[in-house]
Amino acid sequence: MILSCDRSLLTFVIVGGGFAGIETAGELLDFVHDTKKHYPHIHENEIKVIILEAMPAILPGFSERLAQFTKDKMIQRGIEIMLNTLVVNFDGSEVIIKDAVDPTKTPVKDKTLSSIQTKTLVWTAGVTPVDTIKNSVFKTERGRIIVNEFLETPDFPGVYVIGDCSLAIDPSTKKPYPPTAQNAEAQGKTAAYNIFAGINGQQKKKIEYYSKGQMAIIGKRTGIASIFGMNIHGFLAWWIWRSIYLSKIPRLDKRLRVLLDWTADLFFDRDISRLKIFRKEPPVDYRELDEVDDVW
Repeated sequence: MILSCDRSLLTFVIVGGGFAGIETAGELLDFVHDTKKHYPHIHENEIKVIILEAMPAILPGFSERLAQFTKDKMIQRGIEIMLNTLVVNFDGSEVIIKDAVDPTKTPVKDKTLSSIQTKTLVWTAGVTPVDTIKNSVFKTERGRIIVNEFLETPDFPGVYVIGDCSLAIDPSTKKPYPPTAQNAEAQGKTAAYNIFAGINGQQKKKIEYYSKGQMAIIGKRTGIASIFGMNIHGFLAWWIWRSIYLSKIPRLDKRLRVLLDWTADLFFDRDISRLKIFRKEPPVDYRELDEVDDVW
């Protein structure tokens, strides 16, 4: 048993129930349980991994069946999932949360604040655009630079924007393309083609993106996948996820290294090292500027 004042050290809060949040929670739980054998005084029921999600369900974009399978599997493994929950504040020791309004229901009570004692909070609920984008000369919407069907900024011909900071509209759905690696890869190829075409006076081509599917690992060699309209879960989905990612690794020698490491992981416990790093004072991320200081 550990002291009650230290229980927050064994509580891990993940904010966001999307791909990143679900995979982080599953991997974190596996890691902590594998590490527990080096700390025999810690009991398994003292370890808590909590997912906070503001929406009524996890994994938006996946089918309801796969999302429900994921939720049931993670709860079965001991992960707590709190839906319709907003984070109000975190001071390094305590997370303040409140109930979110479910758009499908009529609120019947005032929102009440509650707290979770923890020293570890992982934010996976999205990020805000950097000031470089917001303060640029380009037209932006929701923090992303508006581009045309060629991924070119309308007011600055020859300037292409791709990835998360690009706001390109899918003509079939009239909605922005999702900020995923698949989309960024497709945009990169289109932008490269159009730059080459512009230099040589050739016809540019429009962005065309079709999702090949979605996959996620939820821990302990278990995954979910939606590929070409098929919904797969369990060990098979985990194996497909690893096979596809292995095929995307550049160079044969790197693929072999990763494959050998993954193969060893099937038969041996993970290699865990502890770094004894102690600071006398917490690091300061900022300081107040003196009037005579120059700011560049």
